[in-house]
Amino acid sequence: MIDTKQNTMSKDALLELVMDIAEAFVYAGAEIGRVEDTVTRLCKAFGAVKVNVFALTSVAFLTVTFDDGTSVSHTRRVVAGGQTDFIKIERLNALSRKCCKEEVTVDYIRSELDEIKKGTISPWLNFLGSFLAAAGFAVFFGGSFLDAVVSGLFALLICVISDFLSPKIQNKVFFYFVTSLIIGFCICFTARYIPILNADMIIIGD
Repeated sequence: MIDTKQNTMSKDALLELVMDIAEAFVYAGAEIGRVEDTVTRLCKAFGAVKVNVFALTSVAFLTVTFDDGTSVSHTRRVVAGGQTDFIKIERLNALSRKCCKEEVTVDYIRSELDEIKKGTISPWLNFLGSFLAAAGFAVFFGGSFLDAVVSGLFALLICVISDFLSPKIQNKVFFYFVTSLIIGFCICFTARYIPILNADMIIIGD
């Protein structure tokens, strides 16, 4: 909970902080249920007696009633990212739990939130993980070693396409459709001219 002795913060500013945390969850790829539950718990920990929150991957609505009878509403437009970052989600969960259980200052919450937003995974580590995951699934479902290598290479292409397209395509369903279409076409085209490859195993891996 907010340490009231060390903070003189308006209700609007308090809800702005809560919405910043909710937005960080959405950017990290958290499910909507988790976002709404976290917002509800934070608002009640910060003194709210009634919380109405409705969140989507593109927008969040929040109306809070405090014990003095005043109500404050906030709306936040969210442009979600293209990838899920479980490390960020876990760190945001830990920060939220700490806010609910311990007395913390606003400055502490802000500094921790800014640190979480910076990210913890280097792009090269993300590329390596994507390559190994795609290659592993290709082999697991019956693909050859060559299928695994090609699947891993296309996984790297998926990472590049995601970094390029995710800021431009806000609708996640359409984003996944476009990415899948591009990768699927490239895999089928490659397998057509290299008959030894199994296109289905490569697609499954990716």
